[in-house]
Amino acid sequence: MASERRHLTDAWLEKQAAQSGRRHIYDTALRSFGATIHPSGKKVFFLFRRVHGRPRRIRIGTFPSLPVHVARAEASKKIALIEEGRDPLEHRHAQTVDDLFNGYLDRHLRVYAKNPDRAMYQAKWLFKFLEPWKGRRAVSIRRGHVAELHAAVGKESGEYAANRVLQLTRSLFNWAIRSELFAGENPARNLALFHEAKRTRFLQKDECPKFFAALRDEPNRDLSDYVWLALMTGARRGDILAMRWADLSIEKHDIDGVATETGTWTIPDPKAREVYAVALMPEAIKVLKARRASSTSEWVFPGDGKSGHLVEVKKAWEQFRTRAGLGDLRMHDLRRSLGSWMAANGASLPEIQKTLGHRSYASTQIYAVLDVNAIRPAVEGATRAMMAAGKKRIPPPALPAAPRRRRG
Repeated sequence: MASERRHLTDAWLEKQAAQSGRRHIYDTALRSFGATIHPSGKKVFFLFRRVHGRPRRIRIGTFPSLPVHVARAEASKKIALIEEGRDPLEHRHAQTVDDLFNGYLDRHLRVYAKNPDRAMYQAKWLFKFLEPWKGRRAVSIRRGHVAELHAAVGKESGEYAANRVLQLTRSLFNWAIRSELFAGENPARNLALFHEAKRTRFLQKDECPKFFAALRDEPNRDLSDYVWLALMTGARRGDILAMRWADLSIEKHDIDGVATETGTWTIPDPKAREVYAVALMPEAIKVLKARRASSTSEWVFPGDGKSGHLVEVKKAWEQFRTRAGLGDLRMHDLRRSLGSWMAANGASLPEIQKTLGHRSYASTQIYAVLDVNAIRPAVEGATRAMMAAGKKRIPPPALPAAPRRRRG
């Protein structure tokens, strides 16, 4: 780790390229103030001083977001606080877990999440598991506390919920560190998640009669229409509930004297961040036309929240699933069902990938779960071949010829 001293300027920092190791450049104009140039090329201003007798490296900010003169002035303010016997990062020690979480919601999820309302809803639900930490100073949370909470949630609410709580905790403290609201190491860093088997559940053939019978009798129209669209498009829940009429294109055609309709739904902001189009089947078009006839909103599923559209139909889904006797079938399994039935009916991975809007085959292979009956002929053929081979008589190995005896 190389260190040097020179007069820091914006022009000089701009010219510095990334190198193999970190470089610490101390400023000649203000002692203890400097900049670190990381191997990635990132440039971070710092102040290295003793605080209450202990050496501390205090982060000031990054270049070029902060120009040199602004960072130098900020460093001078912190030096003045240290000279007064105060800790320039004392505000970090005063933050409670609640303070960090509220800031995480308002300054991170609300601003950067793809679907802020849904992301905040999920975060608030998970934060309920952090009730034992409410009111506690964030700096008092240690690695052992996080490990204990992870284990307790896993035992009481399941390992899946425990893993999501651990990931929220890790993200929360990472954000607080980046925002200079927390000093120290992330207490959730490098803690192992519980193993989660990849889910392969999809709508089975013998479940279809009761599934569609229950769907025809479903009194909640929003849920009924959502389920039809989820099953017929394979789209994610958030994308369906955020569907706009402007994203739909339905055209009429006359093919051999028969009037038909074709539809396309363009999903503008999917999870993969790449726009893709979904072919709308006649059943999906029927649902959409019925909703359009009574709609005055820009949204297909209008709602009363800030987003303007529905965000969750979880409660209605649980009631529907119970009435239909569908066991552990989840909403996301409807998406997996389309991919699995496509695979069982001979669709190729590229076709399934395009339908589900996946970036890679790896994601598609998870959803393309074949019905056992679809592969039964191949298994039967292989076993018959092995059995037939076992019935064949294997000739004994040929014995080597006896050596000839020499005549004396």
